[in-house]
Amino acid sequence: MKKLVHFYTEEKQRLETELKETKNKLANLSILRLIVFVLTSAGIYFLFDTLRIVGVIGAVGVIVFGILLIKYLDAKESKKLLITKIKINETEIRVLEGNFSFLKTGEEFIDPTHVYSNDIDLFGRGSFFQYINRTSTKQGAKELAKTITKNHILSIDKKQEVLKELSQKVAWRQHFSALASLVTTRYSTKEI
Repeated sequence: MKKLVHFYTEEKQRLETELKETKNKLANLSILRLIVFVLTSAGIYFLFDTLRIVGVIGAVGVIVFGILLIKYLDAKESKKLLITKIKINETEIRVLEGNFSFLKTGEEFIDPTHVYSNDIDLFGRGSFFQYINRTSTKQGAKELAKTITKNHILSIDKKQEVLKELSQKVAWRQHFSALASLVTTRYSTKEI
């Protein structure tokens, strides 16, 4: 357990360093855009009599400004993703330290008619669902609830194999989870 806490703490620190660099990049890109805008405007203003030169200055200014804007927007998206990944690592650290009360309880999935879910605390405060749930969408939470209430013994080996493979791909899992949490879902998968 300490090994995992150490891993997530190091990952969080690495991401925080990357976030700091991204924030600096955003600031630099903003300053560069301002400089390009001022230089382009000044060039057009002072050389207004020479139409050819004004056209070239205007075109180059717009192109450079556009490139800087695209880079800025990419860096801004990267910043959002990094912040989300930092939160994911903070969540993992808290859960490993025994504090998972802040996670969704899954109470909406409690089914009093289900054979065993009430006996083994699958849903609700302090439940198995609350401990393992890292879903980012409503559909994902529903799918997780459905999966843990199914009693398909034949598929256990396959699920364990998949979990073993995914447990080795922390960076991929966190990236996927971060992207999923940033996406706004307008339609459920059934509607699509």
